[in-house]
Amino acid sequence: MSDITVQRADETHVRDMARLLNFLGDVMERKTDVSTRDLERNLEILLSDPRACILVALSDTGMVGVVNFSIRRTAMHRAASALIDELVISPDMRGKGIGFILINAAVGEARNMGCCEIEASTEMSNLSARRFYKKCGFDTESLLLECEL
Repeated sequence: MSDITVQRADETHVRDMARLLNFLGDVMERKTDVSTRDLERNLEILLSDPRACILVALSDTGMVGVVNFSIRRTAMHRAASALIDELVISPDMRGKGIGFILINAAVGEARNMGCCEIEASTEMSNLSARRFYKKCGFDTESLLLECEL
């Protein structure tokens, strides 16, 4: 495997991030109606949000992974919490440790942003993602409930 570098995403990464996030949509049980253009627009908005952090994994062949998290305050935590909403690795690069590299980078960045914890969101049916997060040190401590609006 080539060397992987992780950096904060910027506007030059939007198209490649949207391409990778489309792969994430392929494995979701509950499909969304988000188009590639919607993804690009959402990513542009997130890049300008100081509460959001998007990290990209780059190799000599291009972008191979993305992790997106946001930070928020709650009444019941001593400091901000981070929530990973999306993590995706290029299908041809899965199983090579890039997810672990991105998670470690996200944990470090969340710590630098003053967070006291980092959480991850995934569908209940996504057993491979749940096993992956468990290997990264995440425990099932709560349940995130959703209501479509």
